[in-house]
Amino acid sequence: MRERYKNQLQFLGYQKTHHLILPDSFYGIDFFKLPTKENPIQAEELASLPDKLVLGKRAEAFFEAEINKSNRYDMLGSNLQIIEDKITLGEIDFLLKDLSSGDFLHVELVYKFYLLDTRIQNPLEAWVGANRKDSLLRKLDHLKNHQLPLLQNHSVQYFLKKLGINPNQIKNQYAHFKAHLFLPKGYNKSILPYLNPNCISGTYVDLNSFTSDTYFRDKFYYSPFKKDWSISPHLDVNWVDYNKQLEEVDFLAQNKKSSYLWVKNKLDLIELIFVVWWPIG
Repeated sequence: MRERYKNQLQFLGYQKTHHLILPDSFYGIDFFKLPTKENPIQAEELASLPDKLVLGKRAEAFFEAEINKSNRYDMLGSNLQIIEDKITLGEIDFLLKDLSSGDFLHVELVYKFYLLDTRIQNPLEAWVGANRKDSLLRKLDHLKNHQLPLLQNHSVQYFLKKLGINPNQIKNQYAHFKAHLFLPKGYNKSILPYLNPNCISGTYVDLNSFTSDTYFRDKFYYSPFKKDWSISPHLDVNWVDYNKQLEEVDFLAQNKKSSYLWVKNKLDLIELIFVVWWPIG
């Protein structure tokens, strides 16, 4: 598949990803929500994305493309690194102007894949990254206590003034938070009421279950590169059988890395799963 068309599939999958937090304000954070729609962005407009750009940075590029096509918002700045005395204090993702109200906005973008670890009692901390290096609670804390308050730093205000932006005009700060959620296979309880159930994208199992459960034996598999995780599953990929996929899953698990898989049955129906390296239950 030519890279620029893969970029467009990534973008379309990103657009279809739902906003995670249902309330407009939660955990002391206000949330920015663009309407979900397919803007007329062509593959050629995404062709300049570097092949090595990681998933999070690709999401930022897709958000910027949406804003640049918007009739309501102007992009004033993106990915603004704040450096003081050769020390990086942080980065401001986006500064926007709302053309309908004249307001200036600071927006931080979040694009995540979280798995529900039912062993953890804290309902926000229980949503963890596939390799357990992140959690929803940790991300909300970082947004609230570091990323959004960064605008109040005197070095940041000086930097913005040099760009011709009056920091006192930026009174609205938001997180634009999209996510895919994965539940333990067989889990049948409701998720938290303030999380969007439309974000539930699949399930997960541990290596022992993937190895022993006969359910997986007659399926076919595709393991996308992480930069392609936003792509909605489709049939036009190189599928492998269970034994071939098990080799890769086992190798990654031994190195404490979880596997993200598209799983196709004989009726060409596709489900999404993670096979995690850590034990469940």
